[in-house]
Amino acid sequence: MVQTAIAALLTGSTLVCGSASSRSGDDPRPITRHLAVVEGEDRAAIDPGLFFDQVVRRYRDISVYEDSVLIEQVTARDGAAAVREETHVQCAITDQGALHVITPGEQVRRGSGLGHLLRGTPAAEEIKRRLDLWMAPHLTLRFEDKPLERFRSGVQEGFTPVKAETVTVRDEELIRLELRSGDGLSGDFRAMYEVFVNPDTLLIMRVRGVQVMPDGANLLTDYTITPRSVVTREGVDLARPAAPAGATI
Repeated sequence: MVQTAIAALLTGSTLVCGSASSRSGDDPRPITRHLAVVEGEDRAAIDPGLFFDQVVRRYRDISVYEDSVLIEQVTARDGAAAVREETHVQCAITDQGALHVITPGEQVRRGSGLGHLLRGTPAAEEIKRRLDLWMAPHLTLRFEDKPLERFRSGVQEGFTPVKAETVTVRDEELIRLELRSGDGLSGDFRAMYEVFVNPDTLLIMRVRGVQVMPDGANLLTDYTITPRSVVTREGVDLARPAAPAGATI
């Protein structure tokens, strides 16, 4: 049941990830090993729906964007050893405003010159686009007209923001936004994702969650996002730390 997998995700008790690109069996390292969340107390309430809309506006105001993403994924089925995968991708918004995700496989194709030979049909391009957004869920906010409905493939009922709170992650203050599939009211939901947002830049730094796949498997995924170059349409560089007051740049 997805709630059991969510409990594992939040505690890090059973959700583990190996260092190899794909492996199965036991591994003592939790996928949440980098993430120690301390919930805040006596902090101002944040409306989850309004905050989600605010983050969407931020991503749609970006003109230059590059990042790197570490993807850690665990597929768990009853009676079978969990399958763990890890990969790195690079994401960018092109000069034409399109999404470009570079995977290890694409790096090989580009280096060999096969990219020009493997151009697909419009249907194939749409499949690639959906796969790119699967690997870069944070950019769904930029490239989908209705990001809550299309946040994750396989969740036809879409998502509802149900909670937003200020938390501390490794001494850094972030806003944790919880998305649940469906209307957010039922306790029997098929997917839940947490989105960790930098409150100063409104950039998404981490996405982690779990969903039930069509074959009944629980898919647990953790995305660690490192922005490299982020510039708004007004020319504000969000990836560069703000200078202290009075400092000369």
